[in-house]
Amino acid sequence: MPNLEGVSVEEMRAVIEKREQDEKLAAMAVPTPLQNPDFAPLVQLCKGYIEDLNEFGVADEDYNGWMFESAMSAVFGPNIWEWINLILIA
Repeated sequence: MPNLEGVSVEEMRAVIEKREQDEKLAAMAVPTPLQNPDFAPLVQLCKGYIEDLNEFGVADEDYNGWMFESAMSAVFGPNIWEWINLILIA
């Protein structure tokens, strides 16, 4: 057993959390595209972008992020973000 003298509780918790995340990630399959993706939310978002450009001559700069998130959710399902977040944290 390793000597834990001088190791803080916070450091031990961080190691345990990292191990748990690694185990969870190892148990998850790499995402694959859905057989029948639902692009309706993405279509609505794209329409909103065009409508904003038409009406105001400008669109919210957040549209790029929203469209990316909507496209990823449409193609891989809403749980894609759990897998992505685990990868980014790892």
